[in-house]
Amino acid sequence: MQQGPMDLGWQQHFESRGQILILRHLFVSVFFLFGNFGCMLHFPDVAACGDGVVVSGEECDDGNVDDGDGCSADCRVETGWSCTGAPSRCESSCGNGVIVGQEECDDGNVDDGDGCSADCRVETGWSCTGAPSHCESGCGDGAIVGQEECDDGNADDGDGCSADCRVESGWSCTGVPSHCESGCGDGAIVGQEECDDGNGDGGDGCSEDCRVETGYSCVGQPSVCDSTCGDRIVAFDETCDDGNTEDGDGCSGDCQVMDRYFVPRAAGPMVVDGRLDEYEGVQRIVLTVPETGAVAVFRLMWDDVGLYIVVDVRDTDLEATITEQDGQVWRDDAMEIVLDVGRDGTGNTSDAHIIINILEVVIDSLHGDMSWSATLATAVRMQGTLGDPSDEDLGYQMEVLIHWDSLGVPAPMPAEEWGMDVQLSDRRGDEYWQVPWWNSDGGWTGNPQGLGTMEFMGQ
Repeated sequence: MQQGPMDLGWQQHFESRGQILILRHLFVSVFFLFGNFGCMLHFPDVAACGDGVVVSGEECDDGNVDDGDGCSADCRVETGWSCTGAPSRCESSCGNGVIVGQEECDDGNVDDGDGCSADCRVETGWSCTGAPSHCESGCGDGAIVGQEECDDGNADDGDGCSADCRVESGWSCTGVPSHCESGCGDGAIVGQEECDDGNGDGGDGCSEDCRVETGYSCVGQPSVCDSTCGDRIVAFDETCDDGNTEDGDGCSGDCQVMDRYFVPRAAGPMVVDGRLDEYEGVQRIVLTVPETGAVAVFRLMWDDVGLYIVVDVRDTDLEATITEQDGQVWRDDAMEIVLDVGRDGTGNTSDAHIIINILEVVIDSLHGDMSWSATLATAVRMQGTLGDPSDEDLGYQMEVLIHWDSLGVPAPMPAEEWGMDVQLSDRRGDEYWQVPWWNSDGGWTGNPQGLGTMEFMGQ
């Protein structure tokens, strides 16, 4: 049967629709097939080091792939660092002995004052090497650090601060950079010192600034200084020096005056203070106690006020206990002076007899009259500890002024002669020894016939 045009249109219509339905069923089947399969498959994440995300397999991720910042190029925490967070923040661990990041040093601790500070910086005056860091102070840089006792800006020995920055024996150092000075008077010769006799006094051969004084030679430590007889300089143990060492010319071969003492007139006002500056260059009387080794140097001067006597005593044991006026002060460390006014030598008792111990206690008499009290000014300077035999003392200086009016006489005239003797008393425990200057007849010190002669000089 032959189909008409209308029948062909419906037929084409249904055929197209069938194809569409087939395509629809095919699409739905594929969607469900692959959709469900996709749900069953697991695609793992891939680690991307440097993206700032810490994922499985990474120890850190700081957002870059640089080494040396704590988190390495493969996202591992580098030695000496600790990292936290994401993106990771990494910090060096000061005190673990590893130098990383901004650290200048790391000595394995977080202490200051050892060269490497608590924040791993090299401290001023130090240098540090290695890891763990070994730090040393820079001796000679002028900064005192670590175990240094001083630092004078150099690494030289012999200037007070040694090459390893220790204070050298006989020196003291202060300040930064250190200023070091030798301890003149400590018995050690250091630096610019020419001598050191264990005291800071002048007039004994070694001066207050440890220079050998004119007319002396000094040897040893502590220095022992001796005068040079024959050099025309009257030094410590000399009473004269005429430029030679011959006897028979008034000044003996060992520079001692054997016949008289010349008392110079003071050039100006005198102050009784126990100091010896005004007596520099004045003729001396030297007395030695063999039993104890004590040595005394007496010197005298005068003016219109009175007679001045000083004694400088080297004594290793200072002792005095008599405190009663007119007591037995001669049993103590003491000085004694005997005067025969006008050198008349009459009688068996001197005109004036005065003894003074180092406590400034006095016993005195005039023509044998013990009721007389001299008008005196006294001063004593002790160098040591009184009454302590366990230590070694240096000695003492005593200065005494006897007023003329106390003696009942006017001031003497130049070239006037008096009889005179001086004596040293030295005590050791319960014993004492007395050594006079003159006493030529071998009798009692106070006997005017046995006195030496002193002559008053003009200006």
